[in-house]
Amino acid sequence: KQRAYPHHNDQHQMENEQSNESSNHFCFSREEIGHLTKRCILDRLAVMTRNEREMYNYCRFLPSHDRQHSSLQKPIVDPDWRASIVKWSYNVVDYFDLSREVVALSMSLFDRFFATRICMPSSDLVLLASIATLHIAIKTRESAIIKLSTLSWFGRGRFSESRIAHMELLILTNLRWLVNPPSATAFVMHLLLLLPDMNLNFKREILESSRFLAGR
Repeated sequence: KQRAYPHHNDQHQMENEQSNESSNHFCFSREEIGHLTKRCILDRLAVMTRNEREMYNYCRFLPSHDRQHSSLQKPIVDPDWRASIVKWSYNVVDYFDLSREVVALSMSLFDRFFATRICMPSSDLVLLASIATLHIAIKTRESAIIKLSTLSWFGRGRFSESRIAHMELLILTNLRWLVNPPSATAFVMHLLLLLPDMNLNFKREILESSRFLAGR
């Protein structure tokens, strides 16, 4: 007959095994990673690094004739426009009290989408794409539901809901639905779990500083 609860010796052995695996538990509120062994953390970091280097590599999305000269490639979107879009995106996520990682994901989608383009985009296309990528990022990373009509309002009503939805589908198709790249914050959170025991507030301070630097 199986025991309903582990014997005392079994429990002691389990605790030793957990200690040997260097278990960690570090809660970061909305972005909680949970209870992971050191081996699992290292495996995750390896997978994230491989995905960033291969699957989500920016050069992979360039037209084939541009890949060999990617280091010489000029940005297809005006840098000043891009800076304005980043600022606008942060204003939106702050207004709705969303994670700022949403903006990092949105801009990753935005940059990779325009990497697939050949011609210089108009200002309207850049704005429309930024609204669409932000909406995709919110749906990917957040449980909150932000209606297209709301984002359309933030875009000063220049685009209808159907036009934004159509642009979302175009972006997803061009990016082959690769919409979940590892973020800088995700790397930092996993690396913090590998640090020796220290004051929790100090770890949170490191995390917040890293988030600030990653979002600049």
